[in-house]
Amino acid sequence: MGAETFRSAKEFIERHDARIIVAAVPPAVMEVLKEVPDVKSQLPMAPTVEAARASLNILNEHVDHDDHHAVGKKKKSVAVTGQVMVILSGSRRDPYLLDVAADFALSAGAAIVLMFPILVPRELPLQSPLAEEEANASRTIMEAESKCADMGIHFHKEISRARDLGSAIDEGVKDNPVAAVFVGLSADPEMQQSDLQLVKSVLSKVSEPVYFIRGKKL
Repeated sequence: MGAETFRSAKEFIERHDARIIVAAVPPAVMEVLKEVPDVKSQLPMAPTVEAARASLNILNEHVDHDDHHAVGKKKKSVAVTGQVMVILSGSRRDPYLLDVAADFALSAGAAIVLMFPILVPRELPLQSPLAEEEANASRTIMEAESKCADMGIHFHKEISRARDLGSAIDEGVKDNPVAAVFVGLSADPEMQQSDLQLVKSVLSKVSEPVYFIRGKKL
C-alpha cells in the first residue's frame, strides 16, 4: 500500500508538471519497493535530502521562459525578430558553437535559446538526480549567459532532461519555436562515426533546420 501511495503521488505531481525526488529512503522501505519493481524503477531517488534539494535548485534556477534584455558591453542590442536554439554540452566545442550561433543571431536580429539537455540513462527514472551532470549544466549555462550578455544578445536559458538529444531538441522547440537549431560536433576525426549517428538521430526527430557545427581543432 505504501508503494502504491508513492506511485499515486508521482502521477499526481507529474500531471501538474512538477518534480518529485524520494530522498534518504530507509533500508526497510527500500526492501518493500524492491517488491514492486515498476514503482522503484520510476521513482527518482537521492541518497540524502541535501542531494535532492541541490538537484531541484539547480534545475529551477535555470528554467527561464522570460526574455532577457542583454545590455551589450561589446555590441549594442538589436531588435529581436525571432530566435535560434543552441544545444550546449559542457564540452570544449561549446564556445565556438556559441560564437557561430551568436553571429547568426546578431545578423538576423534574433534571440538565442540556451539549451542544455541532461541525457538520463534509460535504466534510471527520467527525473533522477545526476549531481555531476547538473553541476556541469549549471556552469555551462552561466558561462553562455555571460557571453550573450557581453555581445548584447537577447536570450532564454533552459536545462531539460531527456533520453536522447533528438527528443530533447524536439521537446525544446515545442516550448520555444525557433528558426534554426545549432548542434556541436567533435573536431576529432575518430569521433566521426558517432557524430554521424548523432546527426541521423537528431534529424529523425527534429523538423526545424539544424546546423551541425564541427568544433575547431586544438
